[in-house]
Amino acid sequence: MNAPATGPTLTALRARIEAELGDFHAPMTARVLTELSLAAVIDVIGMTLFLAGEGWAIKTFGVLIAGLAHMTIGTIGHTASHGAAMGGRTSNRVITYIAYPLLINLSATMWWRRHCTLHHRAPNVVGVDTDIEFSPFFIIREEEAARGGLLTRLWWRLQIVTLPLALAFNAMSQIRQGWAFILSALLDRKRRRPQHWIDLACMTTHWALWVVIPAMFAPLGAVLLFYALRKIIVGYMMFAVLAPGHLPSRAPLLGREMPELDWMVRQIITTVDLRVGWLGSVLCAGLQHQVAHHLFPAVPHPRYARITAIVEEFCEEHGLPYHRVGWGRGVMEAWWAFARPRATCESPDDALAWAAGDASR
Repeated sequence: MNAPATGPTLTALRARIEAELGDFHAPMTARVLTELSLAAVIDVIGMTLFLAGEGWAIKTFGVLIAGLAHMTIGTIGHTASHGAAMGGRTSNRVITYIAYPLLINLSATMWWRRHCTLHHRAPNVVGVDTDIEFSPFFIIREEEAARGGLLTRLWWRLQIVTLPLALAFNAMSQIRQGWAFILSALLDRKRRRPQHWIDLACMTTHWALWVVIPAMFAPLGAVLLFYALRKIIVGYMMFAVLAPGHLPSRAPLLGREMPELDWMVRQIITTVDLRVGWLGSVLCAGLQHQVAHHLFPAVPHPRYARITAIVEEFCEEHGLPYHRVGWGRGVMEAWWAFARPRATCESPDDALAWAAGDASR
């Protein structure tokens, strides 16, 4: 497959989608808010079952459904963070603050900066996209694997074994990074903005909602145990939902932003779609349709399934390497990326050849 570096225009694809679906950016407020509300209710129910239920079967069920609901809150919050949950910018920001810092203790301002700005502008670009930076503890690039002393390189050879253990702390690491981001912004007069104070207020209130108030009705130790177990579940789910979208080896790593590589082509070749069932659709909230999402991030997630069918057909017509794999395979390929660090593509031709499977992996 010889995909062009310039490729077809995004306007042409948008016109085809509009011809079939109409205004596909139109908000689906009622559905998105219903999904978010149900996820929050299930989260509370799960906590209640864990704290008040008799027997470990009930408690296990409670923390499991709470963890899955907590993850769903995050993926629906992702829709709002891109301005696609509500009809206006302010209302979308309100939903983002509710879903992220208030309900799951993830900094909204950090997310807007790292994900919505950096990641979406330059997916899989080394030095820009923080989603592919895991050092010093983990690596996925050959250049990193060649650095360091004997013990460092030995550690990296074992990372495929240590990664599943580290994922238990994945969600808590995001919380720690969020607090560090907020505090550093608030301490810097040049960076400090009103939204940082709102973020801080929501993240502080989060602890009152999920720890202080529940501790009035149940032992503090049990509340903290529930909180930790739920975050462990979310840590694994974050990897299962997010990592398969960009980490599988079929998605090239780019050494620079490559302005000569068309924006649309770059978004397509660095992203991987997933085939998921009903439960996966609920948990992913559109993130299984990574290609369509990267091309049109400000779209309500329930529409991505229909858009994806059009995108796949469009890519086939224009010789663009579109990738979709089963969810299980996607997770395994993302995990395997840590077993075999890969080369970074330094030119558009290299990136296109890699994505098309014409380069050594």
